[in-house]
Parts: sequence; C-alpha cells; structure tokens
Amino acid sequence: MRMPKTLECSSSGDTRFSAYYARVRLRIGGQDKHRTIEEWYQLSKRFGKTKPWRVQDAKGKAPTHLVIGGKRYPAHYLTQWYKLLWLKYLDDNPDLVKFASQFDKFTDKFRGRRTTNCQADVIQQYVQRGRQSIIDECEYLLDLMEGWDVFMAKKPTHDLPVVMAWTDGANKGTGKPGARGGWAYIVQHNDVERTKSAGMKYRGITNNQMELRAVIEIFKRLKVPCYIHLHTDSEYVERAFSEGRLKRWMNNGWKTSDKAPVANKDMWMELVEAIRVGKHVLKVTYRDEEEDPNIKRCHDMAQAAAAKVA
Repeated sequence: MRMPKTLECSSSGDTRFSAYYARVRLRIGGQDKHRTIEEWYQLSKRFGKTKPWRVQDAKGKAPTHLVIGGKRYPAHYLTQWYKLLWLKYLDDNPDLVKFASQFDKFTDKFRGRRTTNCQADVIQQYVQRGRQSIIDECEYLLDLMEGWDVFMAKKPTHDLPVVMAWTDGANKGTGKPGARGGWAYIVQHNDVERTKSAGMKYRGITNNQMELRAVIEIFKRLKVPCYIHLHTDSEYVERAFSEGRLKRWMNNGWKTSDKAPVANKDMWMELVEAIRVGKHVLKVTYRDEEEDPNIKRCHDMAQAAAAKVA
C-alpha cells in the first residue's frame, strides 16, 4: 500500500509553493507589476487612510478595505483576491502543477490556528479540484474588477431579461417593545422603473431582516425568469452570496460552521425558493450610499416607511 505523499508549501519546504517566493506579473488598472504573491496580497490592504509600504506593515492585520489596481474594494474580498493570485501563478507555471499532482496532502507549517487564507489549501484546490473551482468561488471579485481576461476566465452568460435592482432596510428601536422596521426597493428594466416600500412591526425585528425582506419582495414582483443584478449596502446579504455562505448553510442543513442554527432561516429559505421556482439568476453587488444614489433613495424610503408604522 502506497504511503500518502505530502508537499510542504512554505518557505521551509518547497519555496516554489511559498507566497514569499512565488512571483506573479499582473497588468491591472493600467499598472504592470511583478511581485511576490505575499506582496500583492499584503500591499492591497488599507487601514482607513493608511497605506502599508512594506509587507510587515500589513501582515496579520484586518484591513478596512482593499485597493487593487487603483480601485477600491470591500475588505471581505481579500480571500478571493488571494485565490486569484495563486490561480495566476499556477496557470503561468504548468510544470509546477504537474509536479504537485503527485502529492496527496498539502501542508503549511506556519499556518496559524485562525488562518483563513492558506497557500496549501489553494494549491491543493487547484491541483485536485481544478482551476474552474477557484474561478467559481471568485466570480464576484472577477466581475467587480473586470478581470475575466486577466485571469483567463470565462464570464458566465445568460439570455434572460436583465433587471437592475437596489434595496435597503431600516430598523428603529432594536430590542425595544415598540421596535419597527421598514424596507424598500427600486427595480429597473429597460426604461421602466418601479419602487416599493413598506413598514413592519413585530417582536424581535432586526435591520438584517428588513434588508433581507426587501430582496424577497423583489421576486414577488417578477412574472418571468430574469437575471437580477442587485445592489445593496448590506454586507449581511452580499456576503451570503459572494462568499458562498448561503450554499454552505444549505449543504449543512441550515447550520453554521459552528453547528448553530442559521439566523433568519425561514427568510433565507423563502428567498431560495423564490429564486428556484422563478428560475431566476441573482447577482449581488455591495454599494454604499456615497457610491450609488439609488441606495440613498432606498435608504430614505425605508426610513420613512418605518417611521409611519403605528
């Protein structure tokens, strides 16, 4: 019986598989740079108005946002950015992929207990599950950065009517007996725009519920299968899709990674069913009020609807 072979992916193992040595050339945002993966990864972080000039200035720190190719992105895209960097490196070095394919396990001795972005995991995913599995997980960032060609990825296509949508939720008096909420959406198809808002009042109402309710209500309006490009300032909603959280919850029997029940399970199930039955395609993009005036409009409508609830 053959013993499993292990590849140590770190500076103390095969340095070709270490982010400190693996170099990637990227032409993005009008820039053409040749850096190590670790440099690309760490120097993309921003901490408020502070820009790191060295890897050591950013390593181990959680950023407020990212800047890639001169363009700003929410911080939670950091994992997808890391995976795309390794995708490019492995694509550019097919001999290394062939070499790595002989191994069964991939380790990184410097991996911390709370490390979420580990080079060994990404390399193993590329080798054992294929590059397309990484592309599928990074679709949201690829779309935002218009990086399909840069990373030799094929953008998903569809023949459905395109509906642009914006949502927001509001909540007043969270945790108090008289708490009330409101939600609002704007939908546009061709030159036609429709808006709707409503207020609600019940025990335990939360802002996340109102954000989610606004999305659900859009699907009640649609009569035919559509491609909906949703813009929201709710990280709760956006990250459920962009980070694959919703799929994991469903696959885990509506339990989180900690085996706890998923919050607002009934509402998420309602949304999933509406998408499935209507045969819709949903893409979600994070936008705040400063970036998108329609988010501000939804915010004002949701606030007004909440205020009107008796």
